[in-house]
Amino acid sequence: MFGSAILEIAIGLIFVYLLLGLICSTLNELFAMFGNSRAENLRQGVQVLLRGENQQELLQHFYAHPLIKSLAKGSGGGLMQKFVELPLLNLFFKENKYPSYIPPRTFVLTLLDKFAPAHKTPGTLTLDDLRKALNKKNPEWPINDELKQILHLLINDAEARAQIHGGDPLKHLQANLEEWFNQTMERVTGWYKRKTQLWSLLTAAALTIVLNVDTISVAHSFATNAALRASIVAAAEKQITQPLVLTPSSTQASPEDTKKKFEELKTQMTGLRQFGFPMGWEAETDWTTSTIKFISKILGLLLTICAASLGAPFWFDMLKKVISIRTSGRSPEEVLKFRAELLQAEHNR
Repeated sequence: MFGSAILEIAIGLIFVYLLLGLICSTLNELFAMFGNSRAENLRQGVQVLLRGENQQELLQHFYAHPLIKSLAKGSGGGLMQKFVELPLLNLFFKENKYPSYIPPRTFVLTLLDKFAPAHKTPGTLTLDDLRKALNKKNPEWPINDELKQILHLLINDAEARAQIHGGDPLKHLQANLEEWFNQTMERVTGWYKRKTQLWSLLTAAALTIVLNVDTISVAHSFATNAALRASIVAAAEKQITQPLVLTPSSTQASPEDTKKKFEELKTQMTGLRQFGFPMGWEAETDWTTSTIKFISKILGLLLTICAASLGAPFWFDMLKKVISIRTSGRSPEEVLKFRAELLQAEHNR
């Protein structure tokens, strides 16, 4: 039916956008991994927390603490370290000296130990110990007046909470510090998302142009090639039965897993060409023969770039909804015919 063909074309386009979005996400993860962008973003967030915009020494002391230092993976000594130390590549790839994620409790324990080191503080730590430490000049922990004011406020609030609600004042202070840390990390996450969105747009543009995935041309191929359409629908049906696996944003994925995911997506994308999927610049030259075709090509590429930059989760949810609409309300005969088409398309692959 005409309506069914329209839905199949929509499924095909959404599936292509989903694959492109997944490839973009994987490429961005590789860039983040080698460029340590998460670690650098977190370092800027900690710098804001410690009010150390002009105090690099304070930041260095914080990251030198054993609890924080142990969170950084480091590139180690081997080929990778030599690779990132090359003069030209060092402009793009950085050695992993800082952690990409700091648990709130680890931050709090590090902060408290910086003010009142465990090996110098006999017995149980108290709020008075922290107040005395704040008022002392410590060359190894040169905090400014703004940070002192914030910490005094958090200490006073913890003391007031303990008097009103009971409990250990130090635990109330730890909760206050964790909340302060989490609020700042929410802002840091927002910074990283904005950077990622820009990188996603740039990656989508590069990928779309290199592969020559033109939305208008792809839609035309789906409309005129029933076999290609059936194969794409079969692949889309199979895709939604599997969970959408994306790289976690709080920790770095292993290079092996990320590269393996990228190879799988690349194989899946290039495998569509055997069904007549229009991709690549090898045999396409007619778009330069007229102004209308040239405008159509540019518009088609722009549509693909914008769509791919929306991200894989958006298109995965959209794909499930459209396939659900397509398969709902069918008669038993249509369902059996649809399943036979999927099996045949899978067999042809």
